[in-house]
Amino acid sequence: MAETQVTGPVRESPPPRRRLRVICAAGSLLLLGLAVAAVSLLLRAHHRRAEVRPVVLAYASYLNTCEGSAPERPRRHWFVEQLGGPARALPQLRFYVGLPAWAAEHRAAAALLLAACGPGARPALLARTGATDSSLRAGAVEGLGLVAAPAAEVLPALRAALDDERPEVRGAAARGLRHLGPRAVPALPALRLRLADADPGVRHWAVRAIHSLGPERGAVVADLIPLVDDSSPEVRRAAARALGAVGPKARAAIPALQRALKDLDIPVRDAARDALKAIRAE
Repeated sequence: MAETQVTGPVRESPPPRRRLRVICAAGSLLLLGLAVAAVSLLLRAHHRRAEVRPVVLAYASYLNTCEGSAPERPRRHWFVEQLGGPARALPQLRFYVGLPAWAAEHRAAAALLLAACGPGARPALLARTGATDSSLRAGAVEGLGLVAAPAAEVLPALRAALDDERPEVRGAAARGLRHLGPRAVPALPALRLRLADADPGVRHWAVRAIHSLGPERGAVVADLIPLVDDSSPEVRRAAARALGAVGPKARAAIPALQRALKDLDIPVRDAARDALKAIRAE
């Protein structure tokens, strides 16, 4: 007896046009979802930028009023407090310095504020020392000298930045080393080379960084003496002060400092007079 095969109803596949409409509808929904997610991200980014930007601009304006001096630590912390304190400001500033230049002004100032947020800022600052924007590189480099981190973790980047092709970055590296004070002694040979830099701003900050090293500055007296006759009054003044800080061991600088007593720049004359008193003191 032959077996009877029971078969169900045959399901017909949808016509090609219907399949195409289904695929198009699914693709449209996917694109719509992606667009909504992108807009949401952009709005969130815009909100974060809008929250940080006024504080960064205000700090940048403050820096312009104290040009020539290092950013004051208490003042930086005050600006960070306007963002809700270090813990809340850290991700905000880290986001801001990561924005492209066209989307965020004064990222260098933001990097300095980021340094006031504690050791957690170090990775972001180290990452920005290789930025193509030299202004941001300078801010990140100086920030490394301000961030609360062991000197051994930031010295290699600061030493490398002293050889940067841009003078503003080399000067920032010297400022960063100045912030470290005596902890920057291992960088003394590199700073010594910057005393002969073609840019007067770099020479100025290199002298001030050496001044901050403590007793070790006495090793470069011979290099500092010619800078008392430098073409830049800021360099001459800084060199005179650094030699005075060395004290009696800088007696070889007395002739140059005596000449500086007749300098056309009053602050240079004052620095030379104070340096001679310190060197002649027994």
